[in-house]
Amino acid sequence: MGILRALGVGSQKIAAQGNRTVGVVTSAETCWMIKVNKSAFRVHPLDGAAFPHFIRFTYVVNGTRYTGGRFLDAFTRCPDVGETIQVYVDGGDPAKYAVIV
Repeated sequence: MGILRALGVGSQKIAAQGNRTVGVVTSAETCWMIKVNKSAFRVHPLDGAAFPHFIRFTYVVNGTRYTGGRFLDAFTRCPDVGETIQVYVDGGDPAKYAVIV
């Protein structure tokens, strides 16, 4: 998986094709090393802190199972493991996907 795909670069182009399938979140990891401060004044180090997440998911197209991953910023709600998400796939190559959260 490319880093640009994980960051969502090119997602709008794939999503515009309209080919959707359902994906299932298989893991959701918090990126503890990247802290975003939401508050200008803090009492302790984690006061007002938010952390981005990285999710992994699986989806099926024409009987073939694919896996993917997506980085979510600190202000986007992270889906739970087992939750379904919409995955947009490239009609010519289903291994190319987009997840717009």
